[in-house]
Amino acid sequence: MDRCEAVYEDQTGESLLALVYPKAPIAAGLPSPLDMTKHTQPALFAIEWSLSELWRARGVTPSLVLGHSIGEIVAACVAGAMTMEVGMQLAIERGGLMQALPAGEGVMAACRCSQAEAEAAIAALSLGSQAAVASVNGPESVVVAGADAAVTAVLEKLGKKGARLSVSHAFHSPLMLPMADSFRSVLQSMEF
Repeated sequence: MDRCEAVYEDQTGESLLALVYPKAPIAAGLPSPLDMTKHTQPALFAIEWSLSELWRARGVTPSLVLGHSIGEIVAACVAGAMTMEVGMQLAIERGGLMQALPAGEGVMAACRCSQAEAEAAIAALSLGSQAAVASVNGPESVVVAGADAAVTAVLEKLGKKGARLSVSHAFHSPLMLPMADSFRSVLQSMEF
């Protein structure tokens, strides 16, 4: 965490450890700085990477790594495709680009159905430009993300209620596309 803190401070001028471990509890009902994507993503990266280093220090070396979202960046670092420093910088840049997108325009909802069922509902409603399967958590567990009305329509088509996730943006959905070119430029500027 200290190594991640040094990179975060160098890149942002702020303390990541102060965000993850605040000195005073946040009052009930008030938002946490970690609710902001620009802080959440580097914090997740730091915790995940630090856990992998803890296991490595105890003699556990993975034969295979994988991840989803920020976890993919951590997995690439653990696998040696990039350094932790580059991974942390990537998490900071990605979080900042996502944070800059309009907040509150999209939603994410966990739903008890298969990926195929969710994708079929999105296609049947012609909502591919507004909603997507954001993650597949199991054979009958997916997250649908996108514009609020589109996600609501998909859930209705499926006959499911879905559990709305507490998020600022519709991650892993078409609503992230406006940041894709900038993120591609960030990736192309980095050394792997």
